Amino acid sequence: MALAQSIDACITFAAGILALYYGWRPVPAGPKHLEWIAWKESWGRLSRIAGISLIATSLLQILSKAF
Repeated sequence: MALAQSIDACITFAAGILALYYGWRPVPAGPKHLEWIAWKESWGRLSRIAGISLIATSLLQILSKAF
């Protein structure tokens, strides 16, 4: 049971890192430049907030198992 919870916390942490990456990454140059700008304007802030929340949740899960 503890192993499954640890794996769940690691997956949540990885999802948080990925959300932060997409929230903070610069807009790439290329043919879909305007689509990326539109996506970042509508979803960038939510992605950053969700990433921080997921990382905090996973760290709390990991620390609650340690103590």
